[in-house]
Amino acid sequence: MTTSICLLEALRGDLLLLTVVTRKKASFIESYNQLRDKIGATTLTSLEDGEVLSDHYKLLAVDLRDIHIFAEFISIALQAMG
Repeated sequence: MTTSICLLEALRGDLLLLTVVTRKKASFIESYNQLRDKIGATTLTSLEDGEVLSDHYKLLAVDLRDIHIFAEFISIALQAMG
């Protein structure tokens, strides 16, 4: 396999995992009133697409249990914002 094909396969795997995780999060939010109330009454969730659209909820591409990677992620995001 060429490098680009390997990268494509890895990306497909990452996208599949991300979709599974976001669908699970959307399902939790739809299932628990406390979560829905916390992120706002105007929140839209799509279990099929694994989307949660809200002004009070953002999906981050980091594991929040690893605070050092999270801090680095925030630092990079702030630098990108200018």
